[in-house]
Amino acid sequence: MAVPAPCTSAVPDIHAGSEVKIADDTGKTIATGALGDGVADGGTKCNYPFEISNVPGSFDTVVVLVGLQPAAKFSTSELREGGTAVISVPAVTASSSPS
Repeated sequence: MAVPAPCTSAVPDIHAGSEVKIADDTGKTIATGALGDGVADGGTKCNYPFEISNVPGSFDTVVVLVGLQPAAKFSTSELREGGTAVISVPAVTASSSPS
């Protein structure tokens, strides 16, 4: 199995170490974490994994906020069961540069 190639985001507020906020449906922050290293998806996207182990279990869904990016919803049961938690953004390529 091939090891995924590292990549860098074309979006300035997304990078390894960027804060990840987990909020309830009212927008109240209930947990925080950080993005891992970017991994190329084989196309034009750069995926950023994250893991947050202190999310309270009383919520059916949570909102994930990273930088100025649009919020993403995840099912807490899926996350607790090891489901995919990835923020995907455009990658820097030879023909593009971050702005």
